[in-house]
Amino acid sequence: MTEIFTAPIFPTGVVAIAEADKKYSEDFNKNNFEFDDKWDIVTKQRSNKFESVLDHPSLSDMKSWIVKTASQFLKDTIKLKHKKLFITDSWININNKGGSQHRHNHRNSILSGVYYIRTREGHPKLEFHRMHPTDQYPYISLNEHYEYGNPLTTDTVGFPTDQDTMIMFPSQLYHSHPPITIDEERINISWNALVHFEDKVEDTPGAGKYTYRLKFEE
Repeated sequence: MTEIFTAPIFPTGVVAIAEADKKYSEDFNKNNFEFDDKWDIVTKQRSNKFESVLDHPSLSDMKSWIVKTASQFLKDTIKLKHKKLFITDSWININNKGGSQHRHNHRNSILSGVYYIRTREGHPKLEFHRMHPTDQYPYISLNEHYEYGNPLTTDTVGFPTDQDTMIMFPSQLYHSHPPITIDEERINISWNALVHFEDKVEDTPGAGKYTYRLKFEE
């Protein structure tokens, strides 16, 4: 059999799953937080907007682990040179039976993530979607001939939402989850992050050809 070398080109994005180094779910108490009353509390609750929950003292260890792990992902996988990653926003989602999340992405952010506080068998996967599926198709439709679940050809890829694991992804990726169908709530903490870039980038191909450089403030 001939050995064939393959390399994905221009990928939509990279999704990473990290298992926590301890059960941070045990530090979580939802009574420490206030929830926005605009949501349908029967199926979904969300913590108050603009109150970053990871700044709460009870979650300080979780926040430290998230920042360390997210920075490692950017450096080792995305290969983004930076001095420091910092969380810009974080919030709690509580979904009950019937609760879902529409397809969306996160603006004003480089990296986003979801830490799962409480999950049960039967909870839906977190699904990621191609932004423009038709751009990926050949002129002759081959959809019915592809093997199911091939991430190189499918429009949607789902990842399991196991308790005390975190899913990270570039913020521009569209994602969602279908309605919960079991009588068990799912709780997660979602977050967005930016970085402080390195000051010296002379060794980076293309560095110096731009007339501006972004600097984010914490």
